Amino acid sequence: MALTAEQRAKVEKYITLYNEDMLDNENVDFVIDDSAEFLSESVFGSQYPKAVAYLTLHTLTIADQTSGANGNSGDATGGAVIQRTIGPITIKWASPKDSSNSKYWDAYKSTKYGLMLLDLIRLCTLGKGISVTGAWEDL
Repeated sequence: MALTAEQRAKVEKYITLYNEDMLDNENVDFVIDDSAEFLSESVFGSQYPKAVAYLTLHTLTIADQTSGANGNSGDATGGAVIQRTIGPITIKWASPKDSSNSKYWDAYKSTKYGLMLLDLIRLCTLGKGISVTGAWEDL
């Protein structure tokens, strides 16, 4: 579903609030639109623009890690950085968990924006009969 002009303005405001530099990313418009299509406004209600912003920020952060942009490693595997060395540069990524319940959700746990999205999903789905199994294990 395409964002209304008012929703898009809110998404951009949230992105500016959390990471203003992301608005300069050449792919931000594509990722905002893609995130809006991926998420359901009926689940998030008035929080829909915030959910779109969180997913956009999460996606762009992962893309930066994968590409090596903004000084990131260029070798993102979905796990957290568990070792760093400054000279001659060593970065070690933890392997993502591999349990059947949480495998899908672990990718969202790899950025602060993904974690905020998971929290928002939890808040917006309470009492709606929507089950999100494995998303909050080991948080």
